[in-house]
Amino acid sequence: MITSVLSHIVLSLTKRLSLFAWLLISAILVFSAIKYHKVFEKETNIITYDIYGYYLYLPALITYHDTKEFEFVDEHFEKYKISATKYQLNKIDDGIFVPIYTSGLAILYSPFYLLTDTFVRYTRWTRDGMSFPYQLSTLIATLFYAIIGLWWLKRYLLLFYSECVTSIVLFVLGIGTNYYHYVCVGAGMPHAIIFAIYSGLLLLIHKWYKRPSILTSILVSLSISLVCLSRPSEVVIVLFFMFYEIRNFKDVKNRLVFFKREKLKLFIIVITGVLCVLPQMIYWKENADVWIYNGYVGHHFDFLAPHIFDGLFSFRKGWLIYTPSMIFALIGFILVYKNKRAYFFAYVLFVTVNIYVVYSWHIWWYSSSFGARAMVQSYAMLAFPLGAFFSFTLNKSKKAQVFIFSILLFFILLNQFQAWQYREKILPEDEVTKTYYLKVFGATSVVKDNLKYLDIDEVLPQHYKNTKAIQEYKSNNIIDEVSSWDTVLPSAFSKSIALEVDLEFLQGNTQWVRAESMLKVKGSLFGVFNIARLCFQVSRDEESIKWTGVRFQRFVPEDRWYNVNYDVSLPSTQIGDRISVCIWNNGPDTVLVKKIKLYAYY
Repeated sequence: MITSVLSHIVLSLTKRLSLFAWLLISAILVFSAIKYHKVFEKETNIITYDIYGYYLYLPALITYHDTKEFEFVDEHFEKYKISATKYQLNKIDDGIFVPIYTSGLAILYSPFYLLTDTFVRYTRWTRDGMSFPYQLSTLIATLFYAIIGLWWLKRYLLLFYSECVTSIVLFVLGIGTNYYHYVCVGAGMPHAIIFAIYSGLLLLIHKWYKRPSILTSILVSLSISLVCLSRPSEVVIVLFFMFYEIRNFKDVKNRLVFFKREKLKLFIIVITGVLCVLPQMIYWKENADVWIYNGYVGHHFDFLAPHIFDGLFSFRKGWLIYTPSMIFALIGFILVYKNKRAYFFAYVLFVTVNIYVVYSWHIWWYSSSFGARAMVQSYAMLAFPLGAFFSFTLNKSKKAQVFIFSILLFFILLNQFQAWQYREKILPEDEVTKTYYLKVFGATSVVKDNLKYLDIDEVLPQHYKNTKAIQEYKSNNIIDEVSSWDTVLPSAFSKSIALEVDLEFLQGNTQWVRAESMLKVKGSLFGVFNIARLCFQVSRDEESIKWTGVRFQRFVPEDRWYNVNYDVSLPSTQIGDRISVCIWNNGPDTVLVKKIKLYAYY
């Protein structure tokens, strides 16, 4: 009797395993987001930086009725911590501004904004689009789309895979990738929200090709329009729609016949898309006097020289370095080709073109972010090959399953640990080098001296460290030295006296040198780029052969003498080349320099 009841319970759970997985992941996402953003302390501050740019249409249109001059932005920047500059707006003419981003994300936020704006009218909260209720509504919007997106994805995957496989895929995507970070920590950014639209679009496209209808056509067009209005580069989804369930040239011919038969539905898709995009175009025409406006002034795509290898494998922001579990999705394409070939071409075409477009952007690392944030929305499309991989795995031997799932567990834990390191500033927002990554791998706290490896991607070889003495030139093992007691370097690009050495004076086979300075910093107003550096340069005639500048203010304590040093390898040199070492103060703070030294390793 008991055995029968237990068997029935287990069978029921198995049949609903993906539902329980979805509920569990949703609960984890909600709890994590509330905890990180300090909702109960009312300290939520989400609408900052890029998010403010996407969001800007809402207070402009609904609250302030100011979509031209954006005068309220000054008030927002004075009252709230948004960003250092107002880069979210481009100046068109005297007093006329246009947001750099398109309005898709604002449209997706709008139901939550309208409810919040109505609520705030009857409360003590400031009705300015930025007070706590608005911040909270943006978090709720992100969680809503994340949860419903996972639900839609679950429904789509169950058309092809078992409850168990679907549950594993949901868990890997929801907890084991940087999707988790962009739902819980980077809430408000477009990536997790577009992921949700893609998930719904998968269901709609599948349904449209099985039984096209006017309603489904409208919904397909609305979905494609919204993702394109959120991030115009998402237009690659059109390729997926066109080539869905295409296996060969015969299928292409049949597809053309299908399109001809369903030309009314295609016309509805096209006209709905035009109507969706038209308000944005009218706004641009009204404010910028052009129908299509490029808000990314000064930015561009490197289509002829994409940064694909760096985007996938670099320690700076390599997709597979920080989200290694997606390796299984790429392997899964082989299994899709073997077992579900009707869907292979559409998925591989989308993923290939998407990677090409994403990493053709000249800022391929996408500034401050954890891992490859521009890939997050495409996880909805990568769920299909990921499901193929785990379906294959579950049909292998127990030993093979233990081996593969052990690797998967390691990848998930690594992703979560690195995300924690990012939140704790152990992994910085940008500029991670291979040397720095290896220095902090597994670290649970910041070691200040390691921060210099964000600027120098090399370490003195061990056999040099074991050398008893450094070759002496002049005195005390120092090749040369500049000593100007308490030389004051104010801001405005000031430089110290440069210590200069002819390479011919370096005796022996010198391959490594050390730059060093005793200095003191007064002030802490520096930023990532406006900051003082200890610079090393090898030059030939007027040409710089090698240049390095360590931003020492990141780790030097304020108003205290500190010995800054770093080791650097010499490039291939020739007679007449010169080494120079100096302090370059490119920041707002004052630097006092006591000594500059140069050592040689032999």
